Amino acid sequence: MLNINYNWYNTLIKSSLTPSGGIFRIVWTIIYLTVIASFIFFISDGIRKEKALAIFVFLIQISLNFLWTPIFFVAHNVNLAFIIIFLLTLTLILNIFLF
Repeated sequence: MLNINYNWYNTLIKSSLTPSGGIFRIVWTIIYLTVIASFIFFISDGIRKEKALAIFVFLIQISLNFLWTPIFFVAHNVNLAFIIIFLLTLTLILNIFLF
């Protein structure tokens, strides 16, 4: 488990639309479950050569997603976290077309 310092997070200036931490936990659990289900559905008929790029980009995307949390909440590196979000957005857009 990550040693997340929520005191640091609570000192950040956030939008008034930012939901509470409890909501984040529930929503991200649902998001990860649906992402995993989608990936299983995508590969359920076999991993073929034409799916290779989509799978590769997806694996990069999910790796960036897992990397973001410790970079932001543990290392408190907002600049690197922003770069990861930018790369996540690019891989997300690419995956929309590949899937």
